[in-house]
Amino acid sequence: MPDGENMPTLFTEKSMNKSKAVLLPPDVVSDGDVQFPVGYVCKVCKKIIIPYGIYE
Repeated sequence: MPDGENMPTLFTEKSMNKSKAVLLPPDVVSDGDVQFPVGYVCKVCKKIIIPYGIYE
């Protein structure tokens, strides 16, 4: 969730887009074929990078 945005009441595509949230798998509507995203960690700058566009 971006700073200053509220958590959506429902995790629908419309409500997620409205709150500018990014839903990563597995989500609540998964069909059982779950593909977890690959994440990269930088322990120096304390950041995690997770590409998410390839799972759509």
